[in-house]
Amino acid sequence: MKINVLKFEEHFQNRPSLIFLLALAINTIAYLLSHNYIDGDTHSRTIMALNWLKSPFFIYGPNDVTWVFAPLHCYLNAAIISIWHEPTVSPRILSLVLTSLTIFPLYHSVRFEFGVRAAFYSALACCFCTLFIHPAAIAASEGINLFLVFCSIYFFLLYRHSASWRNLFLSAILGMVATMMRYDSGPLISMMTILLVIYAFKDSANQHGTSRTNAVIKAITFGLISHSFALMWVIAQWVNLGHPFHMTVDSLDVNVIKHHLANRGWFGLILYQTAFLPGVMLLSIPFPAFLASAVGLFQTLKKRHFPLLFWLLNAMVIYYLVTFVLTLARYPLARFVTLPTVLFLCFSGIGVSFLVDRLSERTRNSSSQSRLG
Repeated sequence: MKINVLKFEEHFQNRPSLIFLLALAINTIAYLLSHNYIDGDTHSRTIMALNWLKSPFFIYGPNDVTWVFAPLHCYLNAAIISIWHEPTVSPRILSLVLTSLTIFPLYHSVRFEFGVRAAFYSALACCFCTLFIHPAAIAASEGINLFLVFCSIYFFLLYRHSASWRNLFLSAILGMVATMMRYDSGPLISMMTILLVIYAFKDSANQHGTSRTNAVIKAITFGLISHSFALMWVIAQWVNLGHPFHMTVDSLDVNVIKHHLANRGWFGLILYQTAFLPGVMLLSIPFPAFLASAVGLFQTLKKRHFPLLFWLLNAMVIYYLVTFVLTLARYPLARFVTLPTVLFLCFSGIGVSFLVDRLSERTRNSSSQSRLG
């Protein structure tokens, strides 16, 4: 039976709720087939929340209970455990629900950038990415972080279309909250702040009637709000621990890096850590979606159209190269590249649209030639 791709798109592409249900179903299956102990980090974070509940305190920096981790995941795990007294289940359910809900802000963010069709295919591809499924099945911080980051991106794009203070404020607050979940959200909000400053000077025509001065004030406001937690965290460490970046120094994989340098040599380790990011993307994304993402990214470069998602992907790649390659400060794990992988997937919709259009064009040309023949 012949499937009409265009009719399929018309029927489903405006229904992100159906994609969410698909993501929830896949993630639930993964949840039922796994347990929280497959990742030692998630197990330890649940124990941290339990210990924190015994004697709650305001987490303003690294401490004996939550170590160097950002505080929000501990707060959320503690909150859900205090409501539902099943520490091996409730944090996982929280992660399952919030990770699956990421489909909505992701879909609408891609829709703003590339259109409904691309949004549908990008959100659909995300459902089958193992770096999206894995954190949803366990009590991991990466999935919840995805939800917060894409909510911030969504309201940022809303602001770009409306120049509304409300949307800018929500984007900044959600960006700040994302940094309270994971430090690697920082490069994204920094890039968004830089882009706001550039937009303020570049958009001289200012389609929403906002003056350049007002646009600069909004950019500074966004930067201050979104970076407020990071600033507080650094100051607290400086005052209490004598080093503004204690959490970075204390979590460096010095011994691990030394071990791998001894085994692989400097060049071998650099090569491995450089290839790690694209390698994990290739293995965690279904190959058709990976190919479509590569095609979509190439089309973006070819058209010289550089949307927000393009710059955010670049920010995460630069962060990865500096942290894991240039400085050899950390040894990479697959979950560390969850954000750049999902951002890369956002381009799969453009790639699918391009490939489907080319295929349809060739089919029409073949039909015309056969009729003429």
